[in-house]
Amino acid sequence: MHLLLNGDFTGTIYFNWLAFPFLGAIIFLLGLFAIEIGKRRVIWRLSMILRVTRLRLTVVGLSLLLLWTLQTYLAVSQHKHELLNPHGPLYAVFVR
Repeated sequence: MHLLLNGDFTGTIYFNWLAFPFLGAIIFLLGLFAIEIGKRRVIWRLSMILRVTRLRLTVVGLSLLLLWTLQTYLAVSQHKHELLNPHGPLYAVFVR
């Protein structure tokens, strides 16, 4: 996020391509909240659109885990060793 906020888009993609969707979601939510505060009414009620169930929480959790796994795989496959913790368990498993 530091590189993205400082305008280094190439560095952002190199280190973490998930920063762009994350920043887009933050900008969208901040804009929505600003409009709701300005109009003093609820525009978008998440509980009406998405009901929180165990299945949906599981799907979201697994999706985030798969995205993280893809990010780690890409870091290892493209030899981005500066992104990995050399004392961590993944480093010992993937980098030998």
